[in-house]
Amino acid sequence: MNLQDLPDVVFEKILSFLSFDEISKCRMVSRRFDCSCKILLNRGFLSAEKLRKKSFTAIRASLPRRESERRHHPMSRQCDILSALETRMALLSLTFSKYILGNQFCFIPGKVLDEIFEVLHLVNNSRPFTILPSSHEILQELRDISSMAMEYFEEEIVPKNNHLVSDRSKTSSKNLISESSSIRMCGHNKKTKLSCGKSNANVDWIKNSMETLRNKVLANQKVIQNQTLLMRKQSQHIRKLRKQIVELKGNLSDVLIKLSKDTKYKNETINRGGKKRKIVDALGTKEKKRRL
Repeated sequence: MNLQDLPDVVFEKILSFLSFDEISKCRMVSRRFDCSCKILLNRGFLSAEKLRKKSFTAIRASLPRRESERRHHPMSRQCDILSALETRMALLSLTFSKYILGNQFCFIPGKVLDEIFEVLHLVNNSRPFTILPSSHEILQELRDISSMAMEYFEEEIVPKNNHLVSDRSKTSSKNLISESSSIRMCGHNKKTKLSCGKSNANVDWIKNSMETLRNKVLANQKVIQNQTLLMRKQSQHIRKLRKQIVELKGNLSDVLIKLSKDTKYKNETINRGGKKRKIVDALGTKEKKRRL
C-alpha cells in the first residue's frame, strides 16, 4: 500500500512524529505532502502560542505581587524568558499571519518552531527553584534563526509571489477579453443571418408603430390645448383676486388712520381732566391753611 493512499488523519499522524524542520523539508515531495505539511506547520505555530500563554500564566501566578520581590524571586528568570519569547513570536506572527490567513503560505521556518518548543520545554520542565541562564543566552539561537527566516521571507519569497499573482491576473484578464470578443463575433454572425429573413416583418411592424405614435401625438395635442385654456382662466381669476387685495389694503389703512386720531383725542382729554383736578386740589389746600 502506498503511503499517499492513506487517509488524511493517518497520514498527518505519521508526519507528526517528525520534527518541524523535517516536516518543512518534506513539502517538496508531492502535493499531498505539501498540503498535509502546511497544516501541521500552521497547527504547530498555534500550539506553541497556546503553550507559551499557559506556562506564562502559571509562572506569573507563582510570583509575588510586589515588583521588588519579583526581581529577587528564583522564578523571575523563567518569566523573563517567556516575555522575551512573546515578543519574538509576535514578530513572527506579524510577518506570516497575513499570508497564512490568505492561504498563500504556511509557517515556513520549521526549525524556528523546533527552537521555540525546545525553549518552552526547558522552562516548563525546570524545577521550581532552579536558576536558569539569562534570556539573552537561551534565546540567542532563536533570535538568529527567526531574524534570518523573516528577512528571507520578506526579501525573496514575497516579491516573487506578488510577481506571480500579477502575471496570473494579467493572463486571466486577457483570456476573459478574448472569450468575450469571440462570443460577440459569433453573436454578430448569427444576427446577420437572421436579419435578412426578418427584414420584411420589421417593415410592417415599423409602419404599425408609426401609426400608433401619430394617434398618440394627436391625443396629446388635444390635452395640451385644454390645459392652455384652463391656464388662461386661472390667470384671469388671479388678477381679480389681486385687485381685491389692493382695495382691502387701502380700506385697512384708512381704518388705522381713524383709530390713531381717536386715540390721540382721548389721551388729550384725559390729560386735561388731570390738570384740572390738580389745580382744584391746590386751591383747596391753600384755603385750609388760611382758615387755620
